[in-house]
Amino acid sequence: MSYSWVTMSFPVGAAMLLVTTFLKVRDELHGKAAVNVATDVL
Repeated sequence: MSYSWVTMSFPVGAAMLLVTTFLKVRDELHGKAAVNVATDVL
């Protein structure tokens, strides 16, 4: 059984985190930050 998917999961996950971080920083700089509407359950 090939474990190449395990090897690729780290760089793919890191790239997805990088893209998400970039988009959030861009939105913050443009003043379009999303408001957190989550409520506490406790």
